[in-house]
Amino acid sequence: MKKLDWSALNTVVESTKNKNGLSRISDAYSYSILENMFPNCEESIEELLTEGGNDCGVDAVKIDNHGSSAHVHLFQFKFHESERKAANNFKVTQADRMVSFINLLFEEDLSLQKVCNPYLWNKIQEIWSVYKQASTRFTIYLCSNGEGLQPDQKSKIVGCLDIFGIELVEIDFKRSLNLLIAPSREKTKHKFNAIEKQYLGRSDGDIKGFVGTISAKDLINMIRDPRDLEKIDPLLFDQNIRVFLGKDNPVNSSIIKTALSDRNNYFWYLNNGVTAMCSKISYRDAIRSPEVEIENIQIVNGAQTCHALFEAAKHNDEILEDILLIIRIYETSNEDLPHQIALATNSQTRIFPRDLMANSEIQIKLEKAFSGMGYYYERKKNQHESQDPKRRIDALKLGQIIVAYHLREPEKSKKDSDKIFGGMYDEVFNLEHDIEHLRDMFLVSQRIEEMRQNAILQGKRGITADEDSFLTYGHFHVVYLVALLSEKKGISISNDKDRESLIEDALNIMRLYIDATKTSSFYVFFRSPKTREGLFEAAMNKGQLSFPFELKSMSA
Repeated sequence: MKKLDWSALNTVVESTKNKNGLSRISDAYSYSILENMFPNCEESIEELLTEGGNDCGVDAVKIDNHGSSAHVHLFQFKFHESERKAANNFKVTQADRMVSFINLLFEEDLSLQKVCNPYLWNKIQEIWSVYKQASTRFTIYLCSNGEGLQPDQKSKIVGCLDIFGIELVEIDFKRSLNLLIAPSREKTKHKFNAIEKQYLGRSDGDIKGFVGTISAKDLINMIRDPRDLEKIDPLLFDQNIRVFLGKDNPVNSSIIKTALSDRNNYFWYLNNGVTAMCSKISYRDAIRSPEVEIENIQIVNGAQTCHALFEAAKHNDEILEDILLIIRIYETSNEDLPHQIALATNSQTRIFPRDLMANSEIQIKLEKAFSGMGYYYERKKNQHESQDPKRRIDALKLGQIIVAYHLREPEKSKKDSDKIFGGMYDEVFNLEHDIEHLRDMFLVSQRIEEMRQNAILQGKRGITADEDSFLTYGHFHVVYLVALLSEKKGISISNDKDRESLIEDALNIMRLYIDATKTSSFYVFFRSPKTREGLFEAAMNKGQLSFPFELKSMSA
């Protein structure tokens, strides 16, 4: 371990600590890894973390649920504050805790509720629910700024996990450095044949460029790991600012589907291709299908395409013969250019639905209207990152609030959040909204979110008696109840005191309703339309649920 590498990694982690106002440097390491692996995660990093009292060795859980398929990511972190301690291997006793947890998880052992904190218990129930509904892939990550497991210990752990088909990924000091810093690499040489005369070259001072067409077969052969031909060489993607988001990711599943379809001859037109940097590129110009030789290639854009094609080839390697795609390769000794090109090209790779609508008329009008009231409306994610968090209104979050409060469909606020800037857009965002009412709806949600974060914190601390633990999944259902109560009693949410009273009444209804229904899984409970219907009956006093007392504002 080089002292400069140690300092560089710690500088990044310290920066994360300061940016997020964290008290412990070890938490900042966890944040750094998770932020890098899931850059576009809807949930906050804090919501992924399960670390605390009785965490069963599970420090973070990320569940990607795409309906018919899902991917469960389980993390264990170990951060060493001294370079001396970082020379130690990852303790097998810590990894064994994860294996013990996995055994209980796959047995659906209800005793887990007694040994894990309430927040992790909610995650476990979510995993069980997803596992029953979808084809689910599991990956365990052992993350440390030290050394990985000893080889014999790793072999033992892998053997235990193979029984369940679980992949083990070790992120040790070197891989942490790869993820967060982009380190020095061993020299490599690769070659491929450009397709026909479909290529051009250019040279400008300290940079030389090649743009051509490559076959998927040549690309796959180029990115294979020479140490294991069944895998991709991860070192070729050190400078890519994104890791592979999984074959179940919507964009990647679309790439795989196109590659395996009878329309894969259109791949060249439908895909952005691959962008790479290198220290040297050479080929004979003005000939048909020249052999292109590349030294020290780094793929800075196109990781998703590469991995998706690699996955597609596992289903049918013959399709590689028919697929062509664009490749751009830049040779330079200028150390600043690779990073600049990586940022520039990746900023164009994936466009989310909210990004497509960010410059629409209504989004711009919302930003200007909120600005006049002293709020920062974020048409684009983290658009006003430097401003007061309490004054920032995220476009997606506002859409979720509107779905729960205005459209009265709280279960869709989370479950169908990807449709808010898609098929539901015109229904959610329209010119009929009153800006002051939208602000008041936001303030309702903001107050409930504060309570939700407190409930999450209490859950991680192992406080099982917290009566508001349902807020982890039921945030938008409380917003929905506030809407119902406000309309029923004619009480406006524009007044701070009335707003607070309505929220408390909504919480009381929710507490009583949950106690009466005796639900065991909040994840399933709050995704069902029946819950919304039951809460409506309870709030309007039309159902069978009897309340032992008169709610304060409802008696006004």
